[in-house]
Amino acid sequence: GRGTREAVVVALLEGAQGVVYTLTDRGAVPVAPGQKLLSGQQVQTGGDGRVTIRYADGTRVDLGAVTAVALLDPTLMDRPDRVRFGKGLFLFEGGVSADVAKQPGDRPMVVVTSRARVDVLGTSLTVREVSGGTRVEVLKGLVRATRRADKVDALVGAGQFAVAAPGVPLDATPLLTDRLLLWLRLDEETGNGAFDASAFGLPVRRVGGRWRPREGRVGGAIDLDGRRDYLWCADYPKPVAQMTCSAWVLARS
Repeated sequence: GRGTREAVVVALLEGAQGVVYTLTDRGAVPVAPGQKLLSGQQVQTGGDGRVTIRYADGTRVDLGAVTAVALLDPTLMDRPDRVRFGKGLFLFEGGVSADVAKQPGDRPMVVVTSRARVDVLGTSLTVREVSGGTRVEVLKGLVRATRRADKVDALVGAGQFAVAAPGVPLDATPLLTDRLLLWLRLDEETGNGAFDASAFGLPVRRVGGRWRPREGRVGGAIDLDGRRDYLWCADYPKPVAQMTCSAWVLARS
């Protein structure tokens, strides 16, 4: 037989603050300073938790609050039907920010979520699970973001972001720096959720109405009857002073 595959040490934990633990056969175990992380191991933070995963080549990945990741084992991907990588994380929830050292061209670092796969050869980026999708922001360098459902991909460069979500175009878009609270592109084709492309990634729900994915002034639109149809965002960040709302509207009467 093949025997049992032994887990290998792939990184160290640094700077743990608040509630941070690893998941083992014994359940949730609080982390220790300088703790070694094994391939396949899971790390999770609580509401006040912060921690850094550091690799031997200098790559660091910062986990924010309420974040859960698993360290991927690259040896399990060394098969002809799989894309190879050098190091990787699966992001279950929350968000990570990474400064990735230069990686071999045939062995990128990958960050995988239920919606997306991000291939990184060396850059600074943030990957977050937001309502209905995965948001990738690149501060420097270049990454390839792939939507796992249909293998559509996009190159995302410095100062850009992209969102992998159902029914939303996977496009590299300039990052906005003007404290935008909510950005509804309305490019959806199905479902009742409207994706917020701002940095907040807020959950927005469609109540009534119909999507018009190719009939907007720019991209898609939503058709509302003016009486019972609306979009609902329960908990958006409140502005400290004034707020400006802008929209393209086509009135029928």
